Amino acid sequence: MKKYLYLLVYACFTLLTNTDAHAQEALYRMELDTLSYQYKVIATSGHSSSQNRLRLATDGISINVTRNTARPHAAIDIKIQFSEDIDIHLVHAVTFDIFPDEHYPFKGIAHSWLTSNAIDLNTRTITHTMNGLLPGSSYQFRVIIWGLGGSPCGSDHVYTIPLSTALAPPHLKKKLLFVINQEWKDNEAIDQALSQYIQDVTLTDSSLTFDKYYIDTIPIAKATLFEFIQKEYIESNLSYLFFIGQNAALPYSIGLLNNNGEIITKYPGITFSYYTHSLYNSFRYNDNSNEFISVTYQDACHRPEIDIRNPILQQNNPNLSVGMLLPDPAYNSTTKTNAILKYFDKLHRYKHYEFNFDKSILLSDGFASEMEAIDLIHQHERWHAADTIKFGRIKDPYFAGYDPIWKEDYLHKIQNNSYEIFSYSAHGSSTYHSFGISGNDIDQMNALNTQIINFLSCEVGKFWDRGYLANKYLEAGNVLGVHAFSQVMGFWTTRGRNTVLANAFDPDGAFNLMAKGYTMSDAFRFSEGHNQAELILGDPLLKLRETCDTVVESQASGDWHARITWKCGRIPTKNDLVRILPGHTVTLQEVGAVKAISVEGYLHIEQTGHLEY
Repeated sequence: MKKYLYLLVYACFTLLTNTDAHAQEALYRMELDTLSYQYKVIATSGHSSSQNRLRLATDGISINVTRNTARPHAAIDIKIQFSEDIDIHLVHAVTFDIFPDEHYPFKGIAHSWLTSNAIDLNTRTITHTMNGLLPGSSYQFRVIIWGLGGSPCGSDHVYTIPLSTALAPPHLKKKLLFVINQEWKDNEAIDQALSQYIQDVTLTDSSLTFDKYYIDTIPIAKATLFEFIQKEYIESNLSYLFFIGQNAALPYSIGLLNNNGEIITKYPGITFSYYTHSLYNSFRYNDNSNEFISVTYQDACHRPEIDIRNPILQQNNPNLSVGMLLPDPAYNSTTKTNAILKYFDKLHRYKHYEFNFDKSILLSDGFASEMEAIDLIHQHERWHAADTIKFGRIKDPYFAGYDPIWKEDYLHKIQNNSYEIFSYSAHGSSTYHSFGISGNDIDQMNALNTQIINFLSCEVGKFWDRGYLANKYLEAGNVLGVHAFSQVMGFWTTRGRNTVLANAFDPDGAFNLMAKGYTMSDAFRFSEGHNQAELILGDPLLKLRETCDTVVESQASGDWHARITWKCGRIPTKNDLVRILPGHTVTLQEVGAVKAISVEGYLHIEQTGHLEY
């Protein structure tokens, strides 16, 4: 069950005492989080930021942050130079945090933790690249250097530097890699479904290329896959991963060390997010133990004589977006294949406008009021309604049981109404979520016309469990995407918000980004990064429907009477103003009618065709 953590901080970033980056800084301490077994930053007492800026010039530490040459719109390069006056053996760790300008210091969207092993002792430098930044955006970049003040787990060496990314270059070529279970190699039906998917995508987006990679279940195959992804990212601008099947799922362990450097406890997990951080390994493959492992000291203040931690200890600044189809592990091979084919058929029908979703939102928060999120939704021009679910009891952070009033209202609304998004925050497990929903309830739904379901709930996405709920929802009705988590989680409010559901509707929140045209996978990556337990089930290129204008515009070359030729699937009528955009060829084989037409591309009228004005 989910531990109740409604805090005004984000897990890996610090809430400073003043929102003005130039007015107040803080003294920090490092602690090991007992929920995630990762280090976190805690603010204690304040120091003026003017002292920190002065320190850059006087304490022998030079920090240079520049746009990455290959990807100036999405990544930055960092170089720290320590002078001879600095005893670099005192450096215990270095943390890099990136905050959107307008939300500093409440919400960090990217972070990296480096150990002393990241220092090049010969040149006395640290070099690092961070990703996951929105093009054309402004940020505050924060550096904390731990240990120079004496305590390895304390720091007043804090530096805040403004930065910005370039605009994305026009017509930027990107690649999507299908990572497919070996069992489906040469499977004619799967190959046909992927070919149809590629055809549908390239019809409206010619910037994407595609490749396939088949993978076995052995651990070394996952290490080889990571190396291939890293190479493709550097050489071919690999941008999306689409996992078909569970073979690539990476079992990992976080090992806690005692002060003698001995592993005293291991905390295991399974993740796909490992592959999205393709520049650096935070989990190293160990040939001897045949596992992926990262070790950290249980005592955050311990300074070892020889540091055996990985140079990159933990990171959340992914450079790749991800989607996945992970059929229930209880299925046999035929049922798994059919589930994948059914999803691609559903996605194809959506792309061809055979069904749509109402521009409305359904919310349910088992811990707090939904009003903050509703207010943000009402401010947005895309959504015309925000609905909630009735509760039969006072909301209780410790209650995860049966609420008959909630369940009845939920099943009625989710089956009888249409929504673009259902966003939910409450307790959950792999086979149950509050307040009374099991897999059997989902199986018995007679309709489900909701495009995306967002679960801020524990273990609903635990994909190695039979009957896990996230997959049941993905397979139900017209659902095309499910965002969920596979492990016990603590969810934090960010950006100074009081409730977690509101976060996604903020200006740089995931659903607000989707309303601007970002894919589901990009939206979650740019807004929050990817943690190790995160799942995005469904097409990584999934988008909300485009907004319709009064003028009917082409979105691809194609037949006049094909919905996919026109934005919003609107086949022109005699009452419509029509515009064929540059680069599009529209073919009219029958009788068509318009009020007026502007042809900036090409209109080809067959002998059997006729256009009436």
